[in-house]
Amino acid sequence: MQSRPTFTGRSRRRQTRRWVRAGDGVARALITLGGIGTIVAVLLVAVFLFSVAIPLFRPASVALEQSATVSLPDLDGAARPAVAALGADESGAIAWVFGAGAPEPGRVEVIGLADGKTLLERSAADCGLEGVTALRVLPGRLRAVAGFADGSVRVGRLGLESTFLSAADLPAGAALLRQGEARGQDDHVVVRAPGGQYATVRLVAEFPGAGSAALDSRIIDVDVTELSSGPLLAALDDEGRVRVEATSSRRNLLTDELVTTAVGATIDAGAADAPGTAAGEGARFAPRFVRVSELGDQLFLLAADGAARRYEIRDVEAPVLMESFAAAPTGTAVTDAEHMFGGGSFAVADAAGTVRLFFTTRATDAAAADGLRTVGAKLFAPTPGAAGGPAAVTALAASPRSRLFVVADAAGGIRLLQATTGATAAAVAGKGTDAVAGAARQLLITPRENRLLAVDGNRLTVWGLDAGYQEVSLGSLFGRIWYEKYPEPVHAWETTGHEAFEPKFGLVPLIFGTIKATLYSMLVAAPVAILAAIYASQFMHARWKAR
Repeated sequence: MQSRPTFTGRSRRRQTRRWVRAGDGVARALITLGGIGTIVAVLLVAVFLFSVAIPLFRPASVALEQSATVSLPDLDGAARPAVAALGADESGAIAWVFGAGAPEPGRVEVIGLADGKTLLERSAADCGLEGVTALRVLPGRLRAVAGFADGSVRVGRLGLESTFLSAADLPAGAALLRQGEARGQDDHVVVRAPGGQYATVRLVAEFPGAGSAALDSRIIDVDVTELSSGPLLAALDDEGRVRVEATSSRRNLLTDELVTTAVGATIDAGAADAPGTAAGEGARFAPRFVRVSELGDQLFLLAADGAARRYEIRDVEAPVLMESFAAAPTGTAVTDAEHMFGGGSFAVADAAGTVRLFFTTRATDAAAADGLRTVGAKLFAPTPGAAGGPAAVTALAASPRSRLFVVADAAGGIRLLQATTGATAAAVAGKGTDAVAGAARQLLITPRENRLLAVDGNRLTVWGLDAGYQEVSLGSLFGRIWYEKYPEPVHAWETTGHEAFEPKFGLVPLIFGTIKATLYSMLVAAPVAILAAIYASQFMHARWKAR
């Protein structure tokens, strides 16, 4: 009997052999198991990806841990120490508080956060801070700058320095410490970090030398940044003069002596304002805050009435006024200004409870000679006060490792905000709770973002902090975000960079990139596949078809 013609032109038997049927059965079973296994594997991958992605959207949590009394000096007319600073060690187990104000010279207290006990004390005179009127410590670092009543400014180190201990080096009784617990030991503190490691923590307070003496009036604000050549400081006195000074050190190869050189310039910022400023042409500019960029190329002066100026200081001996801008609406007082992590942007808070985020960006319509313009890219709305109105911001503090920052207001509320997404990560209730007795005057996010600290009046309050991944949200994944230094909001994906890099998690470029890659590959693959099929069915020799 003749068999039917086939696609390959070769005859096919009517009766299928047993071994072929057996092979078909085995193949069918293997293919079925393989298909089911593939489906299960894909589903398990989906479950795994879902499980690891869910924590990205978990909100930050803040839980009260401890409240301790600190012996700050007498309060001034603003119900706070005239000068105050707050810091913590790397593990977040120990904090230090500094306060100074007439008539007391002030002191530094080192406090264990697990039990609120004072572990060490040191006077301002012992720290080289006697007569200090302005003090700034870089978040997460020991670098500090202090200004004094006589107009002098000194750069030094202030904070807690940790050295890990081996089991053989532990002092007597230290092995009994619980995780997170610390105890004073002579002139240092022994702490068992939350991870279980032991460390010796020493209070570093060094402000050597006479420092800068270019100003002769009371210093009201200071700032500092660390350059590769040495520190660059900026100091503002109560007469509106600003001193910008860069210090570099080199070792003499012949004498092995360390030679320190300081160069800088003094800006008379109290002169008549430039045309086109927020305060109006010809108005007197009275700066209250001074900030320098982390790269040391920009200087920002902020007045209490919201007027602001930006100077270009690449040549520190010849600062150039680049532009004037409004840091707050007319008639609204600026209450604080703080750098964000990375030093490229800074937050400005006002008496209306609003916080604005500023940075410089290259713009085609920039009036400045350097082609840059300072923009207020983000606005964080105020929290309603007790009477329903907005509460003035009393303190700002930035995280030393991410774009998180914390804001305290006059109603006693504390908010944890994310600078990239503009979202509120967490909030702490205002006055009337057991944690906060009044408006916080000093805030701190510890170096590992595991604790949040606040000083209100003479109380130090500690919250456990789980910051989560606040830079990831539906808005940052699928919406346009105005990233630092960008001229406008954009869709962007860029997850790696330098230490202070701002991550960009926009999925839109990835989605459209995948679609474009698929379309372009199909433009090549589809014609080739169709033509290959036509050739195989119509023109190829039967023997090659069979193969």
